[in-house]
Amino acid sequence: MGSIAGIDLGTTFSAVSVLDALGVPQIVANKDGTRLTPSAIFVKKDGSGCFVGESAVNSRKEYGCTDNCVRDIKRHMHESDYSENIMGHAYSPEEISAMILRKVAQGVDKIDNVVISVPALFGEAARSATMRAANLAGLNVVGIVNEPTAAALYYAKEKDIDGNVIIFDLGGGTFDVTAGIINGYDLEVKASSGSSHLGGRDFDQKLVDHFTEIYEKETGSPLYGEKSELAEIEDFAEEKKKDLSIKDSVNIRLRGTASTVRTSLKRSDFEEMISKDITKAMMCVETALDEAGWSTSDVDNVLLVGGSSRIPAFRNMLSDMFGMEPISSANVDECVALGASIYCGLRLMDENPASVPPGIAQALKSISLKEVTNKAFGTIAIGLDEHTRQDVRENAIIIKKNTRIPCSCCETFYTHVEGQQGIICTITQTDDNDATDPSLVRIVCTEDLELPLGLPYNAPIKVTYSYNSDGMMECVFCHEASNTVMELNIDTKSGNSGVEKKVSQKINTSKIIIE
Repeated sequence: MGSIAGIDLGTTFSAVSVLDALGVPQIVANKDGTRLTPSAIFVKKDGSGCFVGESAVNSRKEYGCTDNCVRDIKRHMHESDYSENIMGHAYSPEEISAMILRKVAQGVDKIDNVVISVPALFGEAARSATMRAANLAGLNVVGIVNEPTAAALYYAKEKDIDGNVIIFDLGGGTFDVTAGIINGYDLEVKASSGSSHLGGRDFDQKLVDHFTEIYEKETGSPLYGEKSELAEIEDFAEEKKKDLSIKDSVNIRLRGTASTVRTSLKRSDFEEMISKDITKAMMCVETALDEAGWSTSDVDNVLLVGGSSRIPAFRNMLSDMFGMEPISSANVDECVALGASIYCGLRLMDENPASVPPGIAQALKSISLKEVTNKAFGTIAIGLDEHTRQDVRENAIIIKKNTRIPCSCCETFYTHVEGQQGIICTITQTDDNDATDPSLVRIVCTEDLELPLGLPYNAPIKVTYSYNSDGMMECVFCHEASNTVMELNIDTKSGNSGVEKKVSQKINTSKIIIE
C-alpha cells in the first residue's frame, strides 16, 4: 500500500511528510538526502534538461547564468499569463511547480494520496494552478489545505496545546496569520490575514541592497559585474540573515569588482531595515484578532511557523504584543508538511475510510477540523439608496469572509422591471459593498442568464453559493417558477478552461475554471 502524504510547496523550500503505520507524520528526505528541497529549477544551457532543488541553486553560480534559474515561482501562481522564458521555452508556473513536486516526492517509495498546502490568502486562480501542477507531477491529490491550518493541526496533535491560538506563519515568500481554537485534537479556524509578498526573500534583498550601497560608497565601483556574482551575494546575504538570528552582530567581507571592503552589521541595523515589514506583520495580526472578535488577552498561545519566524524581531514583537513567549516546534520549516499529511488522512477518513490503514485510522479518529472561507463572495445587484432614493449598483455579499466551510448560503433577489428578459450573473470576491468603484470589486466571472417572457416586476431570483472543503464554489442563479437555472462551478481540479453550456428545459449549465 502506498503512502498518505502531505506536501508543503513553499516559495523558497518544499517538503514532504507521510503518516507512518501509527498515524505519526514523518518528514521524508529527497533523493539528495535533504529534508528540505529548494523550490528552484535550473535549465541547462544546451536545453537538454534541468536541475531541481539544491543542484539548481548551486548551478546558477557554477554555470554563471542566473537567467536560467527560476526561484520564487509560487508568487506568480495566480497569473495565468505568466511564464519564465528560458532557452527558447516558456515555462508556466504550473510546469515549474510540477518539477519541484516531482523532486520532493522522489524520496517516497509510492504516494497513493497527497494533500498540497497553499497560503491561506491564495485565491481561486492560485489554488487552481496548484492543483494543475500536482496533476502534471502525476500525483493523486485528494485536496488542498491552508498552510496555517496544516501547521495548527500538527501542533494540536503533537504538542500539549489548548485554547485560543494565533498561528504566525512567516516563510520565504508569503505570510499568513490565523486565529483559531484548539480543543484537544479539534481545530476551529476563526479568521485569517496576511500578505502574499512578505518573507525571507524580501529580507535577503534588503541586505543585498545594503551591501551594494556600502561597497559603492567605499570604492566608487559596483559590487558585482556579472549575474553569477550577484547569485553569490544573494546567498551571502541569506547566510548573514540567518547568522543575525543567533548573533548580535556579524563581520562582513565584500569582495567586489574593485577591491575588498570589510565592515560589520548589527542585528539592530538589520531590524531597522525590515522595520516596515515588522509593522506590516503586526497589522495583519491585529486584523486577524479583530475579525475573530478577540483582544490580545483572549489568546492562550502564539504558534510559530516558517523559517523566517526565527528572526528575533518578529518573536519580540509577538512577545510584546501578547505578553508571552511564542511557541515553536523543533523545526518550524517542517510544520506545514507534517500537518498536511495529517489533513490528508482526515480527508480520506471522511471520503474513503476503507483506504485508511487501521493504525492510522485509530490515530486520526479523535481529530476534527473546522475551517473558514478566507475571502468574501457576492454578486452585483441593484439596490435602493436610502438617502437619495435612487437605484444604485451594489456588491451583495452571499458568503461572508470567515464563514465556516463547507457551507451553502442563499439570498433572494428580484427583477427590476416588468418583463425583464435576463439577468447578469456576476460572482465577486471582495467584502466591500460598494460596486461603484471598480478598484474595490474583483469580478471572478460574469455570465448572462435569459429569463422567460412576461415576468412581472419583483419576480424572485434565488442565488445559492456552496463552498467546499477545498475552497471551491458552486454558484446557482435560479428562477424557480420556470426552472431556469445558471450554474457556475469554479473547478480547480480540472486542467481545462472555458465555458461549457447545456440547454435543456430552460436549464443553462455553465462550468468555468478560473485561471
